[in-house]
Amino acid sequence: MREFYKETVSTCHQCGNDIKGVYWQSDEGMLLETNCPQHGLQSELVEKDVNFFRSAYEYEGYVHLKYLILPVTYQCNLKCKYCYSHSNYNHLLPADRSIDRLVEILKDADCPTVNLAGGEPTVRKDLPALLSAVKRQTSVKRLCVVTNGQKTINEHYLKNLHDSGMDFLFLPLHIAGYSTTGKVMDNIIKSLENAYKLAIPVWVQATIENIHQIAPVLKVVEKYHKTIFNVTIRSVRPYGITNPKEMVHVSDIVKYLGFKDNYEYGNHPFNRHVKLFGRTTKVSSWVNDRIKLDAFDATYVIQDDAIMPFHKGMILDDIFFKGTKSHC
Repeated sequence: MREFYKETVSTCHQCGNDIKGVYWQSDEGMLLETNCPQHGLQSELVEKDVNFFRSAYEYEGYVHLKYLILPVTYQCNLKCKYCYSHSNYNHLLPADRSIDRLVEILKDADCPTVNLAGGEPTVRKDLPALLSAVKRQTSVKRLCVVTNGQKTINEHYLKNLHDSGMDFLFLPLHIAGYSTTGKVMDNIIKSLENAYKLAIPVWVQATIENIHQIAPVLKVVEKYHKTIFNVTIRSVRPYGITNPKEMVHVSDIVKYLGFKDNYEYGNHPFNRHVKLFGRTTKVSSWVNDRIKLDAFDATYVIQDDAIMPFHKGMILDDIFFKGTKSHC
């Protein structure tokens, strides 16, 4: 049995066209169903706790977050299982935008907070020069580098980024497909230690496939909470290069953390805020709902330099890169 809940606007992951989405309450939970005229019917269980979902979806106090996510390269030095930035596809990657062009984009965007993302920004040899140019030539106040933490094990390099204009670092605390005791994670911990020595604030994010992956993340946050100012725990969704075999929902994570009835609404209906070790922690998932996301979430620069709502932009980039497969 299922019962109609709401209509919204979604986006087809195959053609990028905006399409109608319908939420249905069912015995499983809250389903989002879309039907693209070209690519057919799709249905996703977006939350298994219907009341948990509805309480946030009907809340009207969300405030727009004015920040921009700007890919400065699509190259990467890792091969993550769930790649949301297209670096794992067998395709022809576009050339990196020049510093001058990136500065022009940021001037047009006029966002006070900017996350320089990728791919992996640190593969650009001119990253310090880019940071310096952004701070000199734009009105950006808070400048972040979103990195996988593999090059920032070099304390001198990390200091150079900070001295060049980077205000804070964004690091992963769990990367699906990489061991929590392997070299990749060791490098991330080393980067955290370097940030602590250099008094560089760090925002950490853990992208999880199952609830048991949270415990090691909590240990790291507890140990390094003095340098960590914000935490995100994000459940993987059926988007990117690999679809998850099981689904973890925001309600699952909130309950696991011990905040079943003690949380705040986040910046849109698909996340919640709790406190861990004195730090704001965002528990989130991605739901392809344009009406509820576009008004409150970040903006994003796609491969043709257009500035789009974040999730719409990621889908358009994904479709573009799938069409540029390399035959080498």
